[in-house]
Amino acid sequence: TKLYMSQGRQNPVVCERQTGKLLGTFGKAGDGGVYALLAPDSTLIHGRGQNHRTNGELRGFDADSRDSIVTFPGAQTMVMTQETAYLQTHSELSAFARGRYLDLQKQINALNRRQAALQKRLKQLGKNPDAPLKGQLTAELENIRNQIAAHISAQAECFLWKRPSSYSCELMLAGDILFAGGRNEVAAFRAADLGMQV
Repeated sequence: TKLYMSQGRQNPVVCERQTGKLLGTFGKAGDGGVYALLAPDSTLIHGRGQNHRTNGELRGFDADSRDSIVTFPGAQTMVMTQETAYLQTHSELSAFARGRYLDLQKQINALNRRQAALQKRLKQLGKNPDAPLKGQLTAELENIRNQIAAHISAQAECFLWKRPSSYSCELMLAGDILFAGGRNEVAAFRAADLGMQV
């Protein structure tokens, strides 16, 4: 019922399919791109466009709420199955358990928001050693930092494999074979372990 559209230098938009009515935009200024992938679980992967701060990136959004979920710096292309995402950057191919990875990222995002709120509250308290909340807030902040570190570590364990690669232009999945395109060359790999096919 919706159309999701890349706009090059502008951030992507979503429209009502039947009427063309604009329903909203994704991201912020500078989040343009020409690449888009819409997953069945309502995740929109978008990017590979103009970005003055990075060497390109893909960004993940909740396609329904339009909330930002995750950023993959340097990423060019992604393909997905129900369980696995295959990611291509300028120098690497990788595969990860996408559901678990995104769930952990959503938890990290929530913890980051709580951490920012606590830091703001502590700043408001200032250096008053008698402030009754200061010790409680400091302890909660430390607990949140530990949780974030644990979640980041768990995300690293979501990766099934990572391999250096000079094939950085395009990626396709056909059955259990990944086809990766480079400059004037294409290679085929086993998706399960990135074993070379041809």
